[in-house]
Amino acid sequence: MFVSRSNKASKVDHNSGAIVTTIKPKKKLSYTLHSLILAYRMKKKIVVVCGHMNLLPVAALIKLVFGCNIVLQIHGVEAWSPGDNINKIIIKNYVNHVFSVSLVTATRFKDWSKYEGPISIVPNCINVKEYHEHTVLDKTRISQIQNFARGRKIIMFLGRLDARERYKGVDEMISVFANHPELSQNACYIVCGDGSDLARLRAKVNTAGLSSTVKFTGFIDERTKRDFLAVCDVFVLAGYGEGFGITLLEAVASGAQVIASSLDGSHEAILKGELGVSVDPRDTKAMCAALMKCFSQGRHANDKIMYFDTDQCIARLSSHFHEIARESVY
Repeated sequence: MFVSRSNKASKVDHNSGAIVTTIKPKKKLSYTLHSLILAYRMKKKIVVVCGHMNLLPVAALIKLVFGCNIVLQIHGVEAWSPGDNINKIIIKNYVNHVFSVSLVTATRFKDWSKYEGPISIVPNCINVKEYHEHTVLDKTRISQIQNFARGRKIIMFLGRLDARERYKGVDEMISVFANHPELSQNACYIVCGDGSDLARLRAKVNTAGLSSTVKFTGFIDERTKRDFLAVCDVFVLAGYGEGFGITLLEAVASGAQVIASSLDGSHEAILKGELGVSVDPRDTKAMCAALMKCFSQGRHANDKIMYFDTDQCIARLSSHFHEIARESVY
């Protein structure tokens, strides 16, 4: 049973024979009642996988009523610092196992939670084939980007531009161009995403005189994202607050060079250097050098991305669940 923020769905895991049910919280009371009813109807041993820290009270209630085990799934900054006191109590007394997207997140979670139980590193995954075989569909939109580039290398960023999440490295990349004006002769920076911080970032670019180098596209859909990844030269996600960075995997699978950060979990998404380069985003000279290295290597396939392919990740996850089932006490 998977308590998460995703759409409701049920399916059988053919590797383990388990029934996997996902439910989406709408209203707190109805969500809690639905979770309890669903657990009762299953009438068998269940493991509750809690997909977000905020849903721990629901998972704990199910455990109290039915005596099942709880697996907490942790991702990024939401697990890096102390939550409310209720969650601290639940983590200490009710959580049996933790799935962490990265070692960085696991370490920071343990530092404040004092959790002493088992932790498995379960990174994000993608369907590699979908990116390998993608064909550009919106040629008009791609032509606009290429016209803006004017033959220069295309550096891309994709993410939510929220004023509360200024840890994604966009400010730092703007500083790289501002401090190394020669870079604008060789490359442009395409920032894809929308949010409350977009106006500030636009103003910062204009003030720095980089409007012919940095382009903001606003929100782009899934199809356009894949189109952009298919033509960009370097994808950069180098900040200081990523728990992992699944867009790095998508970029590598699309054939782009990637640069991650040495300060957060994105370093693990590139297999600590096997899929790309990691730098301290505050070091503009190091970032500039990393970009030049990526430009010289060019776009190419990297077979090591298959480590993060969905099928391989499912096999590893199934192994984790078999181990948890053996540990379970009802």
